[in-house]
Amino acid sequence: MTEEHKGLPVHGYQPQSEAKVALVNEFKQDEERLLRKLDAMVSALDVEPFGTALVKAEGAPIPYKYDERWLAVARTHFQEGYMALNRAVFQPQRIKLPEDDGNPPGRQTSPEIASLAGRLMNMSDEDIKDHVWLAGDTERFCADIRKLAASALGSVQE
Repeated sequence: MTEEHKGLPVHGYQPQSEAKVALVNEFKQDEERLLRKLDAMVSALDVEPFGTALVKAEGAPIPYKYDERWLAVARTHFQEGYMALNRAVFQPQRIKLPEDDGNPPGRQTSPEIASLAGRLMNMSDEDIKDHVWLAGDTERFCADIRKLAASALGSVQE
């Protein structure tokens, strides 16, 4: 039986299996090793005027050049990549806010959509067919349009 770890005390984080925690801990170690290599590259830089950088090897410059700006970009992308990888494993969820009024996250409907949905709800099947070229089951299409409109009206943001 695998042990389940409690989620972080942060909204959206769920309990995690021992295997997932172990995998993310491995990723964290990989990330730390990579970041330490970048740290070594940055600490070896001897910045000269106009951004030229030479690596110091026991006090003497050697012909390898590093661009500090690109090292910084690399660090940021590595950190973002590992963060995305860890999120892929832990899968934090979106959260409800106090102002959601029962709507799921991301499902607020603008007043314009609500107005359109209200008009659709009041249209007859014939009116809908006049406005849309349909091939196939027109009754089902009209029913689906009304379901979508009702759903939109149920999530109107005041």
